[in-house]
Amino acid sequence: MVPDKKYQDLLNKLQLLEKEHHVLKEQVKQSQAIAVQTEDAHSQYKKYFDHTLDSIFAMDTIYGVPSRLIEVNDTFSKLIGFAKTDLLDMEPLDLFAPGEKKRILNLSEALLEQKEMYFTTAFKNKAKKRIPVEITLKTLDDTVNPQIIAIARNLEVKNQATRNHNPAYRKAIAGSNEVIVHIKTRPRFRFEYVSPAS
Repeated sequence: MVPDKKYQDLLNKLQLLEKEHHVLKEQVKQSQAIAVQTEDAHSQYKKYFDHTLDSIFAMDTIYGVPSRLIEVNDTFSKLIGFAKTDLLDMEPLDLFAPGEKKRILNLSEALLEQKEMYFTTAFKNKAKKRIPVEITLKTLDDTVNPQIIAIARNLEVKNQATRNHNPAYRKAIAGSNEVIVHIKTRPRFRFEYVSPAS
C-alpha cells in the first residue's frame, strides 16, 4: 500500500518539526549555559566590587549633576556610615559636606566635556562628621545624562598611612634638627609622632 500524498506531506512536516525541535532544544541548552556563565561572571564582579578597599559608587546624572545612586560597595557604605539600602534611597549631593554641594554642581559641566575627573572634596557621614576624600569620576557613556562610576579615597587614612609608612618621610624627620610633632585630636587628643630632636 502506497501512502497517499497528504500522508506523505504530513510525515515530511513532522520530520521537519522534529529537526526544528531538536535545533531549538540545543539553542535553549546553549542559552542556559550562557545564562549560568553570565550569572557566575556577575557574581564574581559583585564579589570584587563589594570587597575592594576603595570606596566605589555609581550614579545616574541629569546633565552631569548626580541625581541618584545606583550602586555602592561595602567600603563606601562603611565610610559614610549608612546601610547600602539607605544610601540607594538618598540623593548623592546630600552626602557631601556643607559648602561642597555648590562646588560639585559647578564641576558637572566640566565632567560632561572631559568624561573623567579627579578632585578633592569632603563627605559628611551619618554622624555629620566631615570626611576629606579624593574622588576619581568617569562617565560610562556619551549621553547628556551619563552614568558615572566613582572611586573615593579617605584622605585622613591615606595621609596617615603616608606619614607612618613612608620611609623617606620617616628618614627626613629623623634627620631633622627641628621639633616635629603630629598630634591627633579626634576621637581624643594624643601624640601620634614626636621627632627624635624633641
